[in-house]
Amino acid sequence: MEFAPGQASEFEKEIRALIDGLMATFPAAFENPSYQQQKSVIDRAFNDQYEAAINKVERVSGKIGVAMFRDASSVSFAPMKEGKALEENEFASLTDDERDAFQEGVSTLEGLLNEELLGLPQWKRATYEAHSSA
Repeated sequence: MEFAPGQASEFEKEIRALIDGLMATFPAAFENPSYQQQKSVIDRAFNDQYEAAINKVERVSGKIGVAMFRDASSVSFAPMKEGKALEENEFASLTDDERDAFQEGVSTLEGLLNEELLGLPQWKRATYEAHSSA
C-alpha cells in the first residue's frame, strides 16, 4: 500500500481504532444469551447424533457378548461371559474357539463403529457452519 505523506499515520490510527472496537464487540457478541442458546442447540444436535451412533454399536455389542467401554475420547471392547466383562487372566483361560468368537465380534463392532461414525467429519463441518451462521 502506498500513502501520501502523513496519511500512513492516520491510516494506522484508524486501523487501531477499528481493531480496538472489534476486540470490545466480539466478546460481548459471544456472551449474548441468544447466541449462547443457539450454540447450545447446535451442540446438542451434534452430541445427540454422535450418541445415537455409539448407542447403536453398544446395543449390538451386548447382543453378541462383547462389553463396550467408552470415555471422552475412545471406545474399547472386552469379552463378556454371563453378562460380566472378563479380566485378562479369565480371557486367557477361554478356549481357542471362544477367543476367536470374541475377536470376530470385535471386528464386527469395529466395522459397525467405523460405519456409524463415517459421517463424523461432515457432522463437525455442519456444526461449525451452523455456529458461523448463528
